[in-house]
This record gives sequence, C-alpha cells and structure tokens, in this order.
Amino acid sequence: KSISNRGGGIIDFLCANKLTKNTALIEIKTPKTKLLGSQYRSKVYNISNELSGSVIQIANYKNSLLQNYIALKNSSEEIFEAFNPK
Repeated sequence: KSISNRGGGIIDFLCANKLTKNTALIEIKTPKTKLLGSQYRSKVYNISNELSGSVIQIANYKNSLLQNYIALKNSSEEIFEAFNPK
C-alpha cells in the first residue's frame, strides 16, 4: 500500500511523530470486538481470536512497511521514518 492510501491491505492510520518523524501504525477495532476468549482455568481467560488476529495483522503491516520503506519514502511527498514503528 502506498502512503497515499492506495492499493494493498488496509491499515486504519499511519502516523508520524512531529519531532522525530518516526511512524506509528494504528489499527482500530469496534467496541464490540471481543477481547477475551474461553475460560482457560479458574478466573483465567484466553485472548479472543479477534484480538490475536489484530495483533498478527498489525505485525504484518509493520513488516510490510519495513520491507517497502525505501520505495514508499521515495514515492511520497511526506517526510517520515520507519525505525521500529510502534
């Protein structure tokens, strides 16, 4: 996906810190997204499939950003860095 929000998978927001220009990836889920899964033991619960899927999804976006950083930066008018994005 390009910085201009065209092509590829969709992330909700890609932000850059005003001072450092380092990026942050933001994936938003609805308030109805389940956080907890089934009970594992007494008062201990697994995380939900939706939550674990979200973590994997954002990790994949981060990996894609890092792999394509040079091409994205060269094709963008925006100034940004991608040093271990949060």
